[in-house]
Amino acid sequence: MRPIHRLTSTLSLIASITVSLIIIEVSAFIYFSRIKGFASLNSVRRYEYDPYRGYRLRPHYKRNGTEHSAQGFRRSKDVSVKKENGLYRIILMGGSTAYGMSASGVFGTYTVSNNETIDYYLERFLNEQSGKHSFEVINAAVPGYWTHHHLIYLNQELLAYQPDMVIFLDGHNDHYTLDGTRKRLQTSYEADHIQEMNHPTALGVLKHIFSYLGTKSWFGFAVVLSLERIKSWSLVKVQAYKLAGNIDDYESIAQDTVLKMIKRNVVLLKNEKITPVVLLQPELALFQDKKFTAAEEDLLKIELRYRQKGYLERLNDLNKRASQLIRRLAQEYQFMFLDLRNVFKDLKEEAYIDYVHLSPPGARHLAEYLGRHIIPLIESDMAR
Repeated sequence: MRPIHRLTSTLSLIASITVSLIIIEVSAFIYFSRIKGFASLNSVRRYEYDPYRGYRLRPHYKRNGTEHSAQGFRRSKDVSVKKENGLYRIILMGGSTAYGMSASGVFGTYTVSNNETIDYYLERFLNEQSGKHSFEVINAAVPGYWTHHHLIYLNQELLAYQPDMVIFLDGHNDHYTLDGTRKRLQTSYEADHIQEMNHPTALGVLKHIFSYLGTKSWFGFAVVLSLERIKSWSLVKVQAYKLAGNIDDYESIAQDTVLKMIKRNVVLLKNEKITPVVLLQPELALFQDKKFTAAEEDLLKIELRYRQKGYLERLNDLNKRASQLIRRLAQEYQFMFLDLRNVFKDLKEEAYIDYVHLSPPGARHLAEYLGRHIIPLIESDMAR
């Protein structure tokens, strides 16, 4: 009787575990697909690994109005590599502001859809202004990207799309660093891969197992998502790193880092007969002519609560220095540069949804401002 009793107990245990796992899996499925809006496990992750850039946008990602095309662009419609005759193609590059990131965390939740981004409004504006030509604006921005990522991305993929113009919208991610070492280019995702490949650990193996399960199971995805959130960087630590140092050293550091990358991006495009446009992005904490709404005043208070002491003054000092240096570079290499610090001075609505990301009215206002400035460049290109 004992063996039978033992077998029965074992089978009961297995059945209990199986039923529990099924309940957990179904619960996770309902939560992520019905409540959080994930379409399927094939589209739940915004990013995927890239051997050259560290990470890239995952094709076919779709959640709450945010969609990626089959080519991995923030775009609802797919893009053909070959450009149609008579089409003027613009590529927008940058980080999360150009991408059109939604707000979350301490700033509250605000979802930005594909038809509320800078590229969407710019494409619409240009097509409305022109009755003769058609325009296409491709959003190739990736949250977290620095200027050196653009150089890699252009050579790796984007030049094949034969753009007539490339617009860079940057600033927050890497323009204000006071770290002049090459270690600044070894960002967190690269450090992770180096650790896992050169010095594998049991925890690293476990991470890969759950990463795999996260593509096959909703519960596995929940575990991976939880681990990522636990590990996620804090706003305070990142900004303390970026703005720490002697501001008087900024010019020499910028010459060897961000200015060098901007110069290389511009030279590459000019050699390919492509028009470059460089933008210095607006930020909530920059001193600007816009009269903030009550909501924006609250957002600024939240941001400063999480920044280190003196952040406001240091950021504005670094922004002015960066603007002057890029303007000097633009004169030397003959490209359009726009400092967007005061781009929202005539906008009465909220331009910001958090410390740097834009509301739909903000994105539309910036896009139309940009459109009015680049139309002469476009007309000059078409006259060639």
